[in-house]
Amino acid sequence: MIREMRVRNYALLNNICITFDEGFNVLTGSTGTGKSILINALSLLLGEKGDIGSIRRKEDRAVVEGIFTPTDRVNKILRNAGISEDDELIIRRIVNRKGGGGVYINDSIANLKVLKEVSKVLFDIHGQHEHQLLLNEETHIDFLDAFGKLLKDREEVAALFRQINLLASELNKKVKDRDNIAERKELYEFQKKELESAKFSSEEYKELKEEKKMLDNFEEISLIVDSAIAKIDKSEDAILNNLSEIGEDLKKVSSFDKKLASISERMNESHLILQDAILDLSRYHDSLEYDRERLNELEEIIDRIEYLKKKHNRDYSGLIQLKKEMEDKIFDLDSLSREIEALKEDIEKGKVELSQLSRKLSEKRKEISSGFEKMVLKELQDLGFENAGFGVKFEEKNIDEKGGDSVQFLFEPNVGEGMNPLSKIASGGELSRVMLALKSILSEVDKVEGIVFDEIDTGIGGSLGKKIGEKMQKIGEKRQVLCVTHLPNIASNADFHIKVDKETKEGRTITIIHPVEGEERIDEIARMLSGDKLSKTAIKHARELLEEV
Repeated sequence: MIREMRVRNYALLNNICITFDEGFNVLTGSTGTGKSILINALSLLLGEKGDIGSIRRKEDRAVVEGIFTPTDRVNKILRNAGISEDDELIIRRIVNRKGGGGVYINDSIANLKVLKEVSKVLFDIHGQHEHQLLLNEETHIDFLDAFGKLLKDREEVAALFRQINLLASELNKKVKDRDNIAERKELYEFQKKELESAKFSSEEYKELKEEKKMLDNFEEISLIVDSAIAKIDKSEDAILNNLSEIGEDLKKVSSFDKKLASISERMNESHLILQDAILDLSRYHDSLEYDRERLNELEEIIDRIEYLKKKHNRDYSGLIQLKKEMEDKIFDLDSLSREIEALKEDIEKGKVELSQLSRKLSEKRKEISSGFEKMVLKELQDLGFENAGFGVKFEEKNIDEKGGDSVQFLFEPNVGEGMNPLSKIASGGELSRVMLALKSILSEVDKVEGIVFDEIDTGIGGSLGKKIGEKMQKIGEKRQVLCVTHLPNIASNADFHIKVDKETKEGRTITIIHPVEGEERIDEIARMLSGDKLSKTAIKHARELLEEV
């Protein structure tokens, strides 16, 4: 249960602290005082999305903090999230005007996912807009499954359904890929054949170009090599001979000047180096051979490859990659066909399993529907529908994430009118009572710690309001109830009454909240009966309402 809530700078809630009690808590006050804003603040505290528009004007941030009584289920969630347990559960939400905010649980930073897990255990918040859920027949199956604790079974169906859809999407993609490849197979085979010239590695192709370059310039190379050999070793004025003579001469005079000794040695070294060079050059000369056929072959290969590079706007490495892509696509045609057959087989197996799971889920739904109908009828009788009828109608449909059942609630407010879809015959007041009946049942099943009802008394008169008040008081015997209402008949049944008012302070409107009891509570009930101007009759009636509880 929630024991205390503090709110700062949230809409009209400037700086308020509100305490709650066990059982049935009611919040009353004139229209526009901020009752529903309080529920919005509680919704924010329990994981609803923050809105910077809710921050009080001229303030940088809004803060909502709640102190709750922890339970074993809450503590288990906290342990799994690595958050420390305590005698109190303190939740704080911050919304910043510049964006972002914070979630804190027991002073530890938390995320919304953990907060929402905790909030599912703490409270079920029901506002008047939720009546529309009953008008949407697609939600009826959710009420039934929640009652029967079938949501885990349903998730198994949903998980397998999603898996089959993923496989089907993958199958469609592979079929399209295969069809596209099949349509373009001739093109791929042509391009692959065209790219056969790109059969060399990048390094090999570089060497081919070097070889062609040599053959293209063979004559010049040969002439220069011949000339070099002659100048170094074969001519009358050969460099080797001259170096040898120079070395000997320097050696003779080095005895006269030691500085010449090192120069003489370097001349001898140069002679040896040049001898090695002329040996290599002579070998190169002997290996030179002009091959016109080889040059023609190289020209054909290189011209072809340069043409392909220009055609496909790729370098040589890109041509090799393109060739591999063509080979892969041709290979993929057979590979995709095998994968497609395997996917079809997996999908068929999945559909058989899905059908079995869905059938079992449907059987469980039908088994629990009778008990569900009886419990709803009992709750409706407590709420003034003494002779009403309520039923659950099943129809088969194509299996989806919720299984193969279409569920529709049938309702007969009065005997003799016949059972008809709830969405077609229920008035606003009737919808409120049916929803309250469902919430009463589901709160027992879910073991939620508290329920919030925000102005669900739309279309309800005084006598029915009394019955709803009694029902909320009865629910309050097992779990905490917070209710915002305009009906005195509901408010008079509360165990703890909170009045919400507003005042202008320093030119700004703020909300004021405080519990009322005794004469002050009588006056508040009387105000709800007659308006702001209290009459003796209204005060008398208010006393009677409170004495009847």
